[in-house]
Amino acid sequence: MESFDVADVKEKLEEVIELSVKNALHIRIASEKGSVVLLPAETYDNLVVTLELLSTPGLMDTLQMTQTGSE
Repeated sequence: MESFDVADVKEKLEEVIELSVKNALHIRIASEKGSVVLLPAETYDNLVVTLELLSTPGLMDTLQMTQTGSE
């Protein structure tokens, strides 16, 4: 994960966004008050879908049964 100081990002926000999207990078942006992580929207969307699927009751059991061929 790349890391940048917030002061640097303020001046180069478009470049940092392009770097993240183009290279599928997660970028930490730090300030004295804390830090945030910038990720490409596609990565974020995939994480949300994965979390939703993993929180679906019984889904993992169903997938495991499908993989082993037993139902």
